[in-house]
Amino acid sequence: MGMSGTPTTRCGHCGAELALPADPSALATVCGYCQQSTQLPLELVRFRQQQAQALRQHQAQEQAQAFEHKARKVAGGVWLFLWIGIPLVVLGSVGFILWRTLGNIPSLPSHPPQQDPAEPAERAKAPPDPKLGERVAPAVAALAQKGCKDVVRAPEIVRGRVETVATMHDGGNCLHVVAAGAAGVRVSANVVPPTSKATRGDQTGDALDLEHCPREDGPHKVELSAADGADFAFALVDCPPARERYRDDPAKNGLGLVQARMRELAAGGCGRVLLPPKTAFGEGGLTATLAPGPQCLVILAASGLPANTLTVELKTPFGDRVPAPAVATEVRLVFCPKDAGPHPITIKPATSDYYAMASMECPRAVAEKLR
Repeated sequence: MGMSGTPTTRCGHCGAELALPADPSALATVCGYCQQSTQLPLELVRFRQQQAQALRQHQAQEQAQAFEHKARKVAGGVWLFLWIGIPLVVLGSVGFILWRTLGNIPSLPSHPPQQDPAEPAERAKAPPDPKLGERVAPAVAALAQKGCKDVVRAPEIVRGRVETVATMHDGGNCLHVVAAGAAGVRVSANVVPPTSKATRGDQTGDALDLEHCPREDGPHKVELSAADGADFAFALVDCPPARERYRDDPAKNGLGLVQARMRELAAGGCGRVLLPPKTAFGEGGLTATLAPGPQCLVILAASGLPANTLTVELKTPFGDRVPAPAVATEVRLVFCPKDAGPHPITIKPATSDYYAMASMECPRAVAEKLR
């Protein structure tokens, strides 16, 4: 706590005190001294969100009390009209009839009653239905059963539209946006990364469950809206990405296949291992220092999921691209170097799921048979 009474924390890069962002849902803040972003402790984020939710509930209660007070005033006016206004209306009507009869005055054209322009505004001031929160509770519970234990923003009820920001990291956990409106009300959501294309979703069943797995670092804007400005409930849940289901499954992450191919190469006469079999996700690779000679390079990569095809790229020390094998779920690239120096190797998967890769040296005579 600083001298001004504003909650602070320490910068993870320079140790300076950080003022907390105004948005209680923010997961990180930027240091005013070194301009580096520091992730806020999850406990602190949850505490601030609870405080903000308590404030919103207090404001909703005040609105409800004001609405009730105004309703009592309107009711009092109605009773006053019944006691005083009705007799006056009766007397005025009798006088008007006598006036028309005696004076032969033509009747005036009638006009339909006009709606009070203040009526929609009065409806807008009505507090939201607290039972809307029950619409998203089953979806949040279902995510918890799948291993999503961290609720970034607890279920809350809003009107019309809401925006918030979540700081996310490339390859990190995914964000689930859960939302639901009253019966017949459709809710839409967008998660907008700093530069790439947004993830969009619409409520089609009991509740909207939009998953966004980040492909870049930085603040991701979360937008939700309900048709016709209606009330709806929403929550934000932090979930491990779907690829984590296969992290330790060699049949789905490709590790079993790569290990089997490495054993085949070793049995066929290949020797030094440059890269032992390993799993990865996202773009990866290595740099192999090679030289012309009797040894050639063999690169292996494999994925256990049909959609996760792999692209392997190899360049010479001069930046020339070596002809690559076709894109597939199992890839083998054989290369006999003509130049000495570092040869960068890049592997690009089609999805964010795990894949496996490995590399070893083989005698030229063996390598030629592998092409």
